[in-house]
Amino acid sequence: MDFHTIKIVLGLSVPFLLATLWAVIHAAQKEFGSLREKVAGNE
Repeated sequence: MDFHTIKIVLGLSVPFLLATLWAVIHAAQKEFGSLREKVAGNE
């Protein structure tokens, strides 16, 4: 792969990686009524 292709791939994948990390951290820090609600994502 050339450098231009690598830049495009990283440019498209990094925002999704950051959004995933933010979602995991947010869910881990949020208070839920039970572990089942935390796992299921019910609010």
